[in-house]
Amino acid sequence: MAAVPDVFISYSSQDEALATEVCTTLEPEQISCWMAPRDIPLGAHYADSIMEAIGSARLLVLVASESINHSPHVLREVERATHRRLPILALRIRGAIPSGSLTYFISGSQWLDLPDGAVGRSKGEL
Repeated sequence: MAAVPDVFISYSSQDEALATEVCTTLEPEQISCWMAPRDIPLGAHYADSIMEAIGSARLLVLVASESINHSPHVLREVERATHRRLPILALRIRGAIPSGSLTYFISGSQWLDLPDGAVGRSKGEL
């Protein structure tokens, strides 16, 4: 990960494999990604590291599966990104519908539908 990431990847811990696939799709294209816990330095405070990464990223990519509706961390990350006016790209996994709170924050965002959850097939659109 670069010191200043291009992309902050927000995801439910249940979707870590999908988030990692997004990251491994973008990084060979010279798009640096930041994702927890991978990029939290040893001994660093979790929340401070996340806030710093959101503060320096140019885009938040939201892995929007049904699992995000049960993750308070995702809601906080999206709220902080919205507060910063950071652009958000939501990857809708298998037609997931975000909860009311998440919908409030991402209603004006760009969406990319991944009906089968396959990130690799949408590499060009990403």
